[in-house]
This record gives sequence, C-alpha cells and structure tokens, in this order.
Amino acid sequence: RGLDFATGTITTTGVGDFDFMEMNRFLMNGTAQIQKSTSSFDDLVEAPTSGYTGLAFVAVGDVYVFITRGGLYGKLRITSLVNVPMVNDTVTFEYAVQTNGSRDIATR
Repeated sequence: RGLDFATGTITTTGVGDFDFMEMNRFLMNGTAQIQKSTSSFDDLVEAPTSGYTGLAFVAVGDVYVFITRGGLYGKLRITSLVNVPMVNDTVTFEYAVQTNGSRDIATR
C-alpha cells in the first residue's frame, strides 16, 4: 500500500506518491522523491533543493523531506513500525504538505 500525500488517500501499489515495502522502506513512485533529514520534524522549515532519491529505509523517529508526484514539498516523521513477516507490515507517521508549491514546510 501507499499514500497520495496531496489528498491523504491510501492507495494501491504504484498509484500514490510512495509504497511502503517489506524491509521497512518507502519506494517512491513516478517523479516523487524523498531524503532523510538531520533536523527534527518541528525544526524542518524549508525543503532542500537537491539530494532526493527514490528509495528510503525508514526507522522510528526518522524525519524525511519529500517531493510528491505533483511537485509539492512536504515532510514526515515515522512514529511507529510494526513488522509481522509474511502477514502485514505497518508504518505510522505524521506528515505535512505545502500545497502552494513553495519549499516552505514549517508547521506552526
């Protein structure tokens, strides 16, 4: 499963901005990109202009900056991971998306 960040809709594989895959990784779809940040979720106020990739291995507490398929910037923080091999892996996160197209991703 995945997510369309702009709408907040859970999607089927390959349809949203990313898919959550086995081995705790986000596989970005289409032109969507992601990168790990060294800043906290709250301190992350502007998305970088470069350094993005199409794959991220995630862990609880990690913070990421992303670009959606539609070119919007956002950020997310992993709050939990539950791994049940061969049955279901689940990731929970908080996120914010800047809908005006700017790189300003401050959450106040």
